[in-house]
Amino acid sequence: MNNEKVIDLSEPNKIYDLILDSIEDIEQKLKGKTGDEKLDNAQQQVLKIIRDVRTIEIDKSIEELKENQEWDTFTIAFYGETNAGKSTIIESLRIYFQEEEKIKAQTEFTEIEAEYKSEIERSEKKLLELRVKIDEYQIKHTDITSDFESKKEDLEAQTFDMRKVDAKKRSDFFWHKVLSFLNLNSLEKEIGRLETEQKKEEQRIQNTLKILHTKNELDEEKLKDLEKQIDQLHKSTIQKLDNLSDGRIIGDGRSDFTQKTDKYFFKNNKQKFSFLDIPGIEGNESGVIDEIGSALKNAHAVFYVTSNAMPPQKGTDKKKGTLEKIKEHLGNQTEVYTIFNKRITNPMQLNKPLISDEEKLSLDVLNQKMREIIGENYINNKFLTAKVSFLALSKCLVPGSKIIAEKNKFLNKFTTEDLLEKAAFNSFIGFITNDLIENSQLKIKKSNLAKVNNVLKKLINALTLSSENNFKPLYKELSQDVQDVSNNLDNILRATKNRMKAEVKKVTKKFATETRSKIFSYIDGNVNNQEFKNKLESEIKTRSEKLIIELPLSLEKELEKFQVEIVEVLENFKRRANLAIMEFNTIDFDTENSDFKIEMNLDNGIDGLGIGGSVLGAGVLAYTAITLGNSWNPLGWAMFAVGVVTVLIGFGKSIRKFFSDDYKKAQQRDSASENIDKITQQIVESVNSKIDESFVDFGRETDAIVDKLQEGVGQIKKANDCLISSSNELIKLSKIIQKEGGK
Repeated sequence: MNNEKVIDLSEPNKIYDLILDSIEDIEQKLKGKTGDEKLDNAQQQVLKIIRDVRTIEIDKSIEELKENQEWDTFTIAFYGETNAGKSTIIESLRIYFQEEEKIKAQTEFTEIEAEYKSEIERSEKKLLELRVKIDEYQIKHTDITSDFESKKEDLEAQTFDMRKVDAKKRSDFFWHKVLSFLNLNSLEKEIGRLETEQKKEEQRIQNTLKILHTKNELDEEKLKDLEKQIDQLHKSTIQKLDNLSDGRIIGDGRSDFTQKTDKYFFKNNKQKFSFLDIPGIEGNESGVIDEIGSALKNAHAVFYVTSNAMPPQKGTDKKKGTLEKIKEHLGNQTEVYTIFNKRITNPMQLNKPLISDEEKLSLDVLNQKMREIIGENYINNKFLTAKVSFLALSKCLVPGSKIIAEKNKFLNKFTTEDLLEKAAFNSFIGFITNDLIENSQLKIKKSNLAKVNNVLKKLINALTLSSENNFKPLYKELSQDVQDVSNNLDNILRATKNRMKAEVKKVTKKFATETRSKIFSYIDGNVNNQEFKNKLESEIKTRSEKLIIELPLSLEKELEKFQVEIVEVLENFKRRANLAIMEFNTIDFDTENSDFKIEMNLDNGIDGLGIGGSVLGAGVLAYTAITLGNSWNPLGWAMFAVGVVTVLIGFGKSIRKFFSDDYKKAQQRDSASENIDKITQQIVESVNSKIDESFVDFGRETDAIVDKLQEGVGQIKKANDCLISSSNELIKLSKIIQKEGGK
């Protein structure tokens, strides 16, 4: 990668592919073999970090941005608390901007409502006709029954009068009885005719009423059917109208009314833009979290809608608050505003300023808090009363609904235009058309590039944090530990060498003291020089043989102690190194995602060293001690004895005749001491010289140990250098994207 790389945005997908290709280029570099095993291991550690971060975060985020990208239409997301009024604001905007789907719904609503009114009018006309007919049936029934009763009474009266006359004639006239007997009584015939006529009339009336009743029942059945049809028509029409009515998308007060994101498209002065109605963040958010995430990735600007002028609140250990959610959801947005939706329920509230002085102060604090959370991408707050705006703008409302009563309550006090002005809706429209959607193509480009750059910065941040929080402090700590090991080993070498030399001095002093004591006791016996010579040779031989045994044993103990101290230093280093590695082995990127951690398999640099065999193996200790112990007498002890005897004989001949026995003894003692001291000094110098030579070799061994430890620690530095190098390459790309985005 280099600074000449150009981002081609003629095909928007290229920006997403460019990011992944650039990361893969770095991965390919890290896979390459360098010939340096430590560097190769370091590169593998960095490669693991990059791949793990990609798996956990980067690839998924890039893919989601790619799936939700929008390069043509400036998209504004309405985000915020449940029941804060997001959908009410959007519905008001849909009506105001004559959104295509809204116009279609309103047209259909109007047509259905008109058809319904026409159908109801026709049905009610039929209903009226049927009710008139039924009423007429009742009148006819009453009239017929009344006429029949009148005729019946008249016939019964006539019959009664005739029977009365007939009875009188029978009583008064014998011949009338005879006529009756012979069935020639005209009165009886007339009575019979009247009774027959009455029965016939009664039958006719019953038949007429029956026919009338049947017709009445049919019409009443038609009336019931028609009433049922009207009721069904009303219910079905109300349902249709409700589905098409203004405010259909507005919640009914239930939590989580909005379960999925709806997108509404608009056009104003050739500027295309859209609004996203996102599920609320205060309800059962887990069920809609993917909807929220996808919508925000699609958006180029965000309105955080709240019905409270106070700053968003923090959560608890068990539950995220609005503050944490805003930080998590809106951190990648390039343009964020707050909309304070002032709740108004009474027209009288509109007679004073919409926002009080206290609320203005609270909104200032809210602005400050939002800038702390989001940074420079937070712009400012806006305010309005969404419900009043909707009531003023709504046209298609379900007949008989509560919302119509609410609308009329406000319109009885103010005109539509007054309501839009007092609700601050006109001001909000001015902001959208004059500020928000101006230069939308540049804003789209800036927003999309900023989002993908923020994803890239997550990888850069991961590499930087890995360096700053893990590899760099681990390298510093282990480097200090290696320096401590080096210092401790130097101190052990120096102390051991001094102890060994002190042990040589101690053992040779014992050798000299015991030899001198023995020979002095012999001299006290007044021996001649030859006897003295022989005895001195014998004692030197005897004491030398003992010294050859004692000195290596003493030195071996010191070497064993030396070995134990070295192993202890290295074991302590290993323990400290393992603790440090354990502390820094987990890379925690300090994100909301608690799973965003990487476990590294770091080396302590000592496991392959073989601590138990450092410097001297257990089987070599005795040999080394013997070699050092005998270093003073490489050709045998006899040479020292011969040299001593020669000196003594020459000295003895020259003084034998001139001195007394005491003087001779004194001279023998001096000669013995002089020669013993010379032998002792030569032993000490010879052994110490070999000790110095050996400790030069031991120093090389300990230096080799330190070098191997430094190599192990150096692998961590190489990994850190790879992290920095990889991060720098990605930073170059990030700066190019940032420049392309115009920020």
